[in-house]
Amino acid sequence: MRAIVSSALALLCLAQAALASDYWFYRYAFGPEGCGCNAGHLGAHPAGTDDYDPALDFPFFSQEEGYAAVYHEQGVNGWTGPTDFYRHDLRSGVPIDQSKTWEPVYVWASDFFEPETMIFGMQPHPNLHPSTSRRWFLTLEAVPQGVLNAPAVGTRWMLPSNYDLFLLELPTVRPADGRDGYRFSVKIAPVGDLTGDDCVDQADLGQLLAAYGVSANGDFTGDGITDQADLGILLSAYGNGCE
Repeated sequence: MRAIVSSALALLCLAQAALASDYWFYRYAFGPEGCGCNAGHLGAHPAGTDDYDPALDFPFFSQEEGYAAVYHEQGVNGWTGPTDFYRHDLRSGVPIDQSKTWEPVYVWASDFFEPETMIFGMQPHPNLHPSTSRRWFLTLEAVPQGVLNAPAVGTRWMLPSNYDLFLLELPTVRPADGRDGYRFSVKIAPVGDLTGDDCVDQADLGQLLAAYGVSANGDFTGDGITDQADLGILLSAYGNGCE
């Protein structure tokens, strides 16, 4: 066990050093093809703050099919920028024992979009991707009034950390105001947190042990398998965020 913890501490140092650059982001967009050049960015930047940064936080632009954007209101939660939907929201770095949440993230279709289902896509940037030692979670916080067959409010998805594309199919909504669309939150969790509750505890250990040797569900090192190195990272972080 001592050897495992020693190797885990070394890996945590590497992860911390990798995060020191504080420039990484997830791409998100309306439509499966939208996670390319037209995608928005949620993440961190060396010059970023958790307030409005004019050079980093860009309002969304009109598209023909639909929208995905973070909504900020001036004067709410310390936001000093203009009230608007933002396509890019880059913030300060996130220490490895802490979490950070982007919300509210709204998704909706335009009047020009005809299909009865729509797609919300998210993907780590292939070059400026978050550390694989962290987990990202997407939570559905609200469903538009009158919509049937949507996922239940409170549903949480663990987003891919291996550059795969996450696609969520939803019944189409075309509200006049984007705030009447689907409302989500996006969170980066502390190292070791596999459940998204900000606490590294027995539930996370149980998930890792269930994946041990058989899947990448507990992989913190990015090698595609859950093994001793990943167990060591979780044990080193055990208890973080738990009060």
